[in-house]
Amino acid sequence: MIRGSMIVLVTGFLIAIGGLLPQRSSSQDNAFFNPVSLIRVIANPKDFDHKRIRTIGYLYYNALDRRLGIYVSEVDGRNWVAENSVDTNLDERKVGGLIRNYVLFSGVYHAPDPRSGDNGSFDQILDLKPWKPGEPK
Repeated sequence: MIRGSMIVLVTGFLIAIGGLLPQRSSSQDNAFFNPVSLIRVIANPKDFDHKRIRTIGYLYYNALDRRLGIYVSEVDGRNWVAENSVDTNLDERKVGGLIRNYVLFSGVYHAPDPRSGDNGSFDQILDLKPWKPGEPK
């Protein structure tokens, strides 16, 4: 009798504690996600399609249309190496101070149409902040 009561009590306690902990889900609203290299995203776009990911890249203009992109490196950004970039929907007026800098952010990645010739895009960008090489992620 006491053993059965203890099992019920412990089970109830674990359920109650479990309800207080943050839950991991596969939805794109998920606040828990792993950092991913931008190179890996570009190389395997279908693996990350419609997933929220956290990555680091160099924020700079994507060619002449003045849209902002995330580049693998500063050298790629300054030389407009579009093959090493992913488009964003960032508004230049809101992130002006971060342009020409490495940034750490999370966003939902959208794989490109194979016929488009680009590397996809990020939207729903959150936690956009400057990142200096050598700093912890």
